[in-house]
Amino acid sequence: MPDIRLTSGNDTYTQPETDKDLWPTVLADSGDDNVRVYSGSVIGGKGNDTITQIYIENQLWRQAMVGYWDGPPGKVVVDLLGGWALDGWGTRDTLIGIENVAASWGDCDMYGSNNSNAFFLGGGKNLVDGRAGFDLVNLPIPGNTLISWSDFKFVVSIDGKRVDVTSTKLGDFSATLTNVEAIGYWLNDVHYQKTITELATVQDLATGGLVQGASNRWNASSALGTSVEVSFSFVAKAPSAGVGANQFRTFTTAEREIVRKILTEISGFAGITFKEIDEASGQTGAMRFGVSQQTSSKGTSYFPGEAGDSAGDVWMDIESMLNLAPGSEGYAALLHEIGHALGLRHPSNVDTNDHYTQEILPAFNQTVYSVMSQNYSSDGLFPSTWGNMDIAALRYLYGSKGVNTGNTSFVLGDVQASSQTSIIDDGGLDSLDASASKVGVSIDLQAGHLSSYGVTTSGTPAVNNMSIAVGTVIENLIGSNLDDYLLGNDADNNITGNYGNDWIDGGLGTDTALFLAPRNNYLITTAFGKTFVASRDGSSGFDTLLNIEKLQFSDGTLVLSSKALGADAEVIVDQGNTYTGTLPSSSDLASGAATYQLLKAAGSGVATVKANGEFTYFATPGGGVSDSFTYTLSDGKGNSNQYTVFVQINADAQTQNGTSGNDALLGTAVNDLINAQAGDDTITGAGGNDVIEGGAGVDTAVYKGKLADYKLTATGGGVYQVYSKTGIDGTDTLARVEKLQFSDMTVNLGVQAAALAAPAAGVQRLMELYVAFFNRVPDADGMAYWIGEMQAGRSINQIADIFYGAGVQFSSLTGFTATMTNTDFINVIYKNVLGRADGADAGGLAYWNGELTSGRATRGSLVSTILDAAHSFKGDTTWGWVANLLDNKIAVAKAFSIDWGLGYALPDDAIKHGMEIAAAVTPNDITKAIALIGINPGDLQLF
Repeated sequence: MPDIRLTSGNDTYTQPETDKDLWPTVLADSGDDNVRVYSGSVIGGKGNDTITQIYIENQLWRQAMVGYWDGPPGKVVVDLLGGWALDGWGTRDTLIGIENVAASWGDCDMYGSNNSNAFFLGGGKNLVDGRAGFDLVNLPIPGNTLISWSDFKFVVSIDGKRVDVTSTKLGDFSATLTNVEAIGYWLNDVHYQKTITELATVQDLATGGLVQGASNRWNASSALGTSVEVSFSFVAKAPSAGVGANQFRTFTTAEREIVRKILTEISGFAGITFKEIDEASGQTGAMRFGVSQQTSSKGTSYFPGEAGDSAGDVWMDIESMLNLAPGSEGYAALLHEIGHALGLRHPSNVDTNDHYTQEILPAFNQTVYSVMSQNYSSDGLFPSTWGNMDIAALRYLYGSKGVNTGNTSFVLGDVQASSQTSIIDDGGLDSLDASASKVGVSIDLQAGHLSSYGVTTSGTPAVNNMSIAVGTVIENLIGSNLDDYLLGNDADNNITGNYGNDWIDGGLGTDTALFLAPRNNYLITTAFGKTFVASRDGSSGFDTLLNIEKLQFSDGTLVLSSKALGADAEVIVDQGNTYTGTLPSSSDLASGAATYQLLKAAGSGVATVKANGEFTYFATPGGGVSDSFTYTLSDGKGNSNQYTVFVQINADAQTQNGTSGNDALLGTAVNDLINAQAGDDTITGAGGNDVIEGGAGVDTAVYKGKLADYKLTATGGGVYQVYSKTGIDGTDTLARVEKLQFSDMTVNLGVQAAALAAPAAGVQRLMELYVAFFNRVPDADGMAYWIGEMQAGRSINQIADIFYGAGVQFSSLTGFTATMTNTDFINVIYKNVLGRADGADAGGLAYWNGELTSGRATRGSLVSTILDAAHSFKGDTTWGWVANLLDNKIAVAKAFSIDWGLGYALPDDAIKHGMEIAAAVTPNDITKAIALIGINPGDLQLF
């Protein structure tokens, strides 16, 4: 709406209630004005003004702002808590309910309230104290100048309570900010924002919050960063007093080697070297290492320059030395104490002797950043290397040495998954390979940032367990085969997402996303400034790309423009016919602003493209079953992108009809229309894109390859699409078909509906019977049969007795025999249900024998009773794992038989592989068991 201009007199203005949803700018001019608004900006001008935001209950989102950018000659001071402002004209404003303020372009001091405030800085000297609440400071934008974060320099105090801001583009601008939580700026109606934590740097935090003091270093007589040699030794004789006197022992040979390794690692990246002295010579090192019994600490050490001759000494507690493997708690404690001995402090006040006036921001006070932290990770991991903050601090104190200065490949594995690590790389063209991860990864190549890689030894995904050292630049990144978050740095990055649904952000630089297959295997679309690349067969997921300038496929590279964004298209046309349509609209250009042009002609057909996006494609008879052509979309301003139209060509279909009996129907190598009609039919479509109507009865569609070579998708209404990744069977559309048979596995398309129609407890107990009697996951056909029997009235105990009889038939696999004793039976059930490798304990064995001998239980009913007992252990500190193991086996059984409808083509395979899958389940993990199934869940979108 247009500005509202008041007069130079004493005006009164109240925003009409009917306009309360608008955002006016009220220019009050001079005079003592009284302005009341629901929302909008008020520039009071000269005069003793009263500016009020009209409050509406439960509508806190309405905000009013006072502005002082009308060129006052004096300094502006605003106090939102006090409700007043000195407006720079020599007059004073009264502010009522105002929480937001825009500064003048001169000097301005602004103080917040105890609520959340927004401050808009001017181009002069600014001072902001946000006080309480979540306070946002917006940076100044001179005119229509384009700015970015790189145009400003932020110096954040180690506790994050103060930020000093200057600018390379605004020479007179400066800002001192205290008690603010975020900083942002507006550009082209888009708001960019970072928290103070995001603006803090590891380098500043390390030098300001991890270094004990200028005198607490081994090179204190020289300038900071000067290289130095320090001697060390291992205490050979117990001291008469002090921390080392209680149950003293010297470091063992193995323990000494670990210390030497740690010191050598430090010398590798920092300008401090170490010389070992044998105390048997009568001399001692400046740093001394010993072991003693300590009551309340894992170790004790002394800073350089303090404690006299004890400076630099490290005394480890006896219990801390029990395990010094990298990544153990003891190893982390040793790193910590050596850090003190080299001049590093705690990030926060944790000891009684700690009296630091500033503590490092909580987000950085973690062991993954610094071994000096006491805040361990929730995933249970400990450091196996120095953190990136430690590295920065030690290099600040003693100077730097180049590490990995050539072309280096960092292949992540078990070490990175089982501990907290850091990466240092000071040169070359480098790569980081996370493809071995068993879970999706979050990798951030920006120096000083954290990444998450792998699964811990306890079976949980690791969180923020890897850091990149300050100054490290890694150019190439390879993700896992699962869903990843991959972030580049300022270099020209090559990022490979591999399989899975990946989020890839290249950051600054000219970045390339790499894909493993040819261009025609992918469908490219765009929206909201992002590019999406989806595998056309679903095998490698759906990737979301930001700040990516190139796409590299196995057969070529596609250069992307950040403007004139369009999309690929897929069309279907019958052979000999013409398809007429319109190419996808641009996702960033207004209607009519995009220009389309044919770039690469179709291979076998004939394509035409008009400038407005209208196109035709003629499918030449005999021209094949697929084709494509490429077009450009441009904005007329030099920006353009290339996209492809993929054409599926339907050949003349061959029609085949079945009978009312049980038919075996075989299609042809081209497109078939098969109407099986009634009966339990077996239908093989063979090649081509077939349409198969099963009709009445239980019908099975047969395919040549293994299940993993196909993608199955439910399209609704009982219709399924079966896509052959290898192309040998085309893409078939199935209706009223109940079962799919592949060379290795089967898929039951009706089992989930049957399970949903039955009592959930009964379905679960059926799966538990498979575990109890066979220690295997059930197949879908078996589950469908027994659900039917249960629904027909057969009891669970009756079914259990039948299971026992079936188990006897496969005694070599199940362990059941017709002549087995009750004791043998009970032991097998204990192994299968309770995970007891040695069978039942004596008490349990006697009790259950009594139940069977007395006739109070049959072998079938006893199994149900033991299953109920297993569930009763849930949450028990000693036996809770029993319930967890059974729950996990049922989770895998449900995924296999109900959710995915799977079975094996051969009966023996159903038992053998089903037992292998169940055996891979643990109380804490099902990933190995799911992996043994060998199917990508994304390929089975059935329900």
